[in-house]
Amino acid sequence: MDKGRKLLDYVQRLDSSLSVGGFKHTLELESQMTEGNIQNCDDLESFMRGQLPKQLLRRDGWAIKEIYAAADGKDSQRIALIDRAVQGTRSTDQETNNAQRSGKRLFKLARALYPWMDFDELEHSLYDHDAVGCLTTIHAWINNRLQINCDQAVQGYMYSAVSSYVSRASTLIQLPRKEADLLTQTFIEELEQEWHSIKKNSPEVLQHSPTS
Repeated sequence: MDKGRKLLDYVQRLDSSLSVGGFKHTLELESQMTEGNIQNCDDLESFMRGQLPKQLLRRDGWAIKEIYAAADGKDSQRIALIDRAVQGTRSTDQETNNAQRSGKRLFKLARALYPWMDFDELEHSLYDHDAVGCLTTIHAWINNRLQINCDQAVQGYMYSAVSSYVSRASTLIQLPRKEADLLTQTFIEELEQEWHSIKKNSPEVLQHSPTS
């Protein structure tokens, strides 16, 4: 199977299997909607511009990039430490718990989908370093093992997150399908451009990584 088909197969299965609590990042979104701060497409767009670049690029995107480097170097300890660093940036206990649960679900799914992958070393390293294996970590590790380009792995993660954000909001504020699709496409294109422009800088999320 070629790399494009591998990525498509992975993303399709991921979307259907982790449709709740996976890439959604919607806790703050739903809170803002409940408070009446997001009532239309313009409100949603403004909120997403304030949230997504920091979450998806400076935290998760950088973590995926660093995990790729660690995986290529067969440094499972580094992967575990990156996982701990990412978890340390979660703003609420609920967000942390959701990331942990989603990571466990993806780990279990991946074992069933890809029995030829050796998950034991990663699992043992996570345990040894008191890391949980959050969704970002497991996503990056799987894509690396599938020999998917790192940028494609980041872009797939961004697409799933943005799509989930817009999909969830659409059901709450009755956003027309055409507006929802346009908003999704606009954000994906902008995030991809921003990712390519910032990925050579020092990662913010890992500057204070735990060392033990």
